[in-house]
Amino acid sequence: MFESAGKDVVCAAVSILTINTVNAFETFLPDEETIVDVDEKKGRIECIFKEEPSEKAGLLLDTYFLGIRGIEDEYGSDYLKLEDSFI
Repeated sequence: MFESAGKDVVCAAVSILTINTVNAFETFLPDEETIVDVDEKKGRIECIFKEEPSEKAGLLLDTYFLGIRGIEDEYGSDYLKLEDSFI
């Protein structure tokens, strides 16, 4: 099933950035202890660091948010709204 054209593109872009970032943690920072929880039905991926992320992990996260903000800037908040809050 397809969504409207803009929403499909945004969903695909966010998915790729998210999965790529999680894969980067696992590949390039194997000593970073993370818990990855995936709920495909809700379209949710949660990545939790067991300890304070390292500087390298922080750089990957900054790169991820740079990409997400770029998508939000390009397509507007109709499809994506990034909130600056951390639990």
